[in-house]
Amino acid sequence: MALPPTDRRFAPRFAVAIEARLLRADGKGFAATVCNISHSGLLACVAAADVAALLPNVARELRHLPVGLQVGFMAGAARIHVECGIAHLRRISATGCEIGLEFREFRDDGAARLEEFCLQLGAAFAHPEADP
Repeated sequence: MALPPTDRRFAPRFAVAIEARLLRADGKGFAATVCNISHSGLLACVAAADVAALLPNVARELRHLPVGLQVGFMAGAARIHVECGIAHLRRISATGCEIGLEFREFRDDGAARLEEFCLQLGAAFAHPEADP
């Protein structure tokens, strides 16, 4: 379902449950679930225990730039790989956190594949099939 219009971002977000892999710059990977997605970013749910490894508390040369991660996931039948910046982090329980990711750079034809996937999601939510 599409998220409420109170979301201030320009692109509609769609609630999903898609398995994903978050990769640090050194290649270490972490399991995540994409909880919502749009043309401009996604919200990933991750284990709280993984947050310290994803966001190490170290000095960074360019502090004004968000920490970067690579995300891989399936959008329908298409595999998407995209470089992202972490926009926000929020603890949702003792064992889980949400990480808001902003898309920066897609690999291969990922932007077009994501666009098609979001159009399919939008069409599915705009015209729900009637229950028999």
